[in-house]
Amino acid sequence: VYTAPGFRFGTDALRLADFTLRCVPRPRRMAELGTGCGVLPILWAQARPNAAICAIEIQDTGANLAAESARRSGVSDRVQIICGDLRTWTVPPAGRFDAVAVNPPYFPVQSGAAAADDARRIARSDESCTLDDAAQAAARILTGTGWLCMVLRAERLADAFASMRRAGLEPKRMQLVQADLDHPPKLALIGARRNARPGMKVECVALLRAASRGNVENPV
Repeated sequence: VYTAPGFRFGTDALRLADFTLRCVPRPRRMAELGTGCGVLPILWAQARPNAAICAIEIQDTGANLAAESARRSGVSDRVQIICGDLRTWTVPPAGRFDAVAVNPPYFPVQSGAAAADDARRIARSDESCTLDDAAQAAARILTGTGWLCMVLRAERLADAFASMRRAGLEPKRMQLVQADLDHPPKLALIGARRNARPGMKVECVALLRAASRGNVENPV
């Protein structure tokens, strides 16, 4: 995966890639909204060789990095990278998606630490992608029972649930991630499904500190 300043990925992206495949174990078509450098599509393509994958990125630099990463990883025949705005993206000719993932900007406009450049500002602040934008975009391109999977800061859970329901997506699965058992979760992954009934499964994962408890995960 090729990266550049402002176009990198962390463990939240890796968790989202895995979480999406657990919500939709046998997807035929998958999409990512705001792919950045394209790590999710590549991981999906390697894990599900029969899936067709599409990803959209609003910034030219990120879209070019993602396309080159797909080509060098040998999956460009199954991974399509689009440079465009998710807010206006409609259903592609090939059809709707079983699974859509998004790692939306973590902070509302004018909150959080100041970004060092435009690329980081767009990635961190929701000026070009609010939670409502992400949920509405996913609802437009999902199948009738498709899943939207999202990773975000735990403090924004209420906003995410509201945005999903406004878009006709029902939260069905949530995983909270905490650094250790002594601190509250800071990260959350949510899976929401179209046309589903209320009722949500909640999981929690603690990342036990390596220095004191070993470098292991402890599902609670």
